Amino acid sequence: MRIDILTLFPDALGDVLSESILGRAQERGFIRIEAHQIRDYTASKQNQVDDYPYGGGRGAIVQADPLYRCWEAVCDEAAGPVHTIYLSPCGHTFTQKDAIRLSQMDNLIFVCGHYEGIDQRFIDECVNLYKIPHRVSRENNYEKILSIFNDTLQGRAPHLGIVFGGTPQFLEDQRRGLFSYEALRSRLCDTRFQTEGFRNLAGPVIRLKRLSDDELLALTVRMTALHGQYYGWTPNITPENQLTFLRASLSRAGADSMITPREMLRDLMTLLNILMQNPDATFDDVFGRKSEDGGSSDGMSAEPSPSADPTTEGTDGGPGKKSGAAPFDPADIDF
Repeated sequence: MRIDILTLFPDALGDVLSESILGRAQERGFIRIEAHQIRDYTASKQNQVDDYPYGGGRGAIVQADPLYRCWEAVCDEAAGPVHTIYLSPCGHTFTQKDAIRLSQMDNLIFVCGHYEGIDQRFIDECVNLYKIPHRVSRENNYEKILSIFNDTLQGRAPHLGIVFGGTPQFLEDQRRGLFSYEALRSRLCDTRFQTEGFRNLAGPVIRLKRLSDDELLALTVRMTALHGQYYGWTPNITPENQLTFLRASLSRAGADSMITPREMLRDLMTLLNILMQNPDATFDDVFGRKSEDGGSSDGMSAEPSPSADPTTEGTDGGPGKKSGAAPFDPADIDF
């Protein structure tokens, strides 16, 4: 394994890297560690590598140009894939799992920042970023959300409004959502007076209802017309086909509370694209193809069987109604 360190103080690393476990590993040829002076790659006669942040801000940062030249020279010398890591207090805590993952790589580059950090353009272009899955880092982010919440609620940031949008899981998931952080859960959870039928629009959380059946059908009709206008074709879909599509979408398990316009429109756009590119195909040909791919026997049926929906109840083996919601009826649609 080869490890390269980009820093403004390479001489300070010599004794540290040549002792103990790292020193023995280098003596036995398991790893090779080299420190590189970033100043050697600057075009400034004064060997200047710092500058004010582009767009303003406090302090100074390491310029992108000399940092990139140094990084590029190391990559050329390594002659192979490299994994670049920027060492920063803003990053997540290094764990044993990270050590195991990095030990499987041949070339590592560690970038040491200075001043207020390094130019963001270098991070965007050269640093390998990945998601932060573990709890400690997630809670650090939630702590910042808590500070924002407290500052705005207590009047410390006048004339400032901050809006977060997310799914119910983003809010209520006890393992990874906002409610997994107790300080946020105690501030954002519903009180005992917030019941169905009464809404508190002055509270920290406003729960949006899904679009009504009328609104979803109107959206389907208008998006179909827009698709035809944009691509210059006449969609061969009748009003009855649009009702069939909407009925099937609303008949899926959990659609009463979980269906989103994005999900429904994605299916509609796919359907329209297929029909546009296959002029000889009909709505029934495409809409019923799911049965050939392992779906239900009647394709995307508008009448789901009781066993397919765990929320249905029936008597004498007949189809029942979804508990707590009225079944979809096209006669209820009113433009």
